[in-house]
Amino acid sequence: MKKRILALMMVLFVLCSAVFAQSVYEVRDGQKIPMVGQNVNGFAVEEISDFDMIGATVYRFEHEKTGATVLYVANEDTNRTFVIGFRTPTENDSGIPHVFEHSTLDGSEKYPSKALWFNLSYQTYNTFMNASTYPFMTIYPVASLSEDQLFALADYYTDSVFNPMLMEDKSIFDEEAWRYVLKNADDDLTIAGTVYSEMLGATTRTRKAGKNFSKTIFPGSYIGNDSGGNPVAIPDMTWEDIKEYHDKYYHPSNSLTILYGKIENWPEYLTMLDSYFSDYDKVEFNLTDPDYTPITGPVVKEYDFG
Repeated sequence: MKKRILALMMVLFVLCSAVFAQSVYEVRDGQKIPMVGQNVNGFAVEEISDFDMIGATVYRFEHEKTGATVLYVANEDTNRTFVIGFRTPTENDSGIPHVFEHSTLDGSEKYPSKALWFNLSYQTYNTFMNASTYPFMTIYPVASLSEDQLFALADYYTDSVFNPMLMEDKSIFDEEAWRYVLKNADDDLTIAGTVYSEMLGATTRTRKAGKNFSKTIFPGSYIGNDSGGNPVAIPDMTWEDIKEYHDKYYHPSNSLTILYGKIENWPEYLTMLDSYFSDYDKVEFNLTDPDYTPITGPVVKEYDFG
């Protein structure tokens, strides 16, 4: 009798396990749809909501090990998009977030080629490839009309942000940030660098006025610093500063990943992301603005413009 009961319980356990495994997805119009409370490839489905403006259903996933958030914005748009981003406060005027944004796609552990981004941007079926720095975040978006190529590009972007060659190859820092140049023995030393040169052209009187205004009304705040980099301060940045910044902020717990469009193989993206995220433990990030002191009355400042 006991053996029969034990055997029956084992059968019920197997059946329940099978039902649970199948219930991860709901099949709707031939598509697998995740359901709240289920686990999909290392991620828990936390919330499902409608985004009527773009005819989308939004699925919010949380990585079970690191707490990383992934949003799948599912609709009928075939211009499919993948973007991974990080909260990256601008701690000073040297432009560290901007330099790292430039440098991170210059090859990675899995894709060790400095020229790969340019080759991929011109030789793949993508509709958009770029990266952007803002005062409080850095994002890495890529889009394609091909599901297969978007997945390959997403893997390249993800490996690049977590395992960039920059961490081992100082020449990438020298090229993208700044370096001394001496064209002839009798010439004066000059400074070159992709970000340095870009910000020389971008730092207009209008931009300076805007930054000075921010510094005045938000004293001590990150918002008063130049996320792109002030050419005067960029040469203060070191390779060690860049590497420390990466280790500080480029962590799954500090990330947001968005998958957008009509994507049949969305579970494969979660598998891919889990393979990177699982190398990390969960970290709690405190991104308050510690030196910000709100003004309590009128403030008058004068600035010189060169």
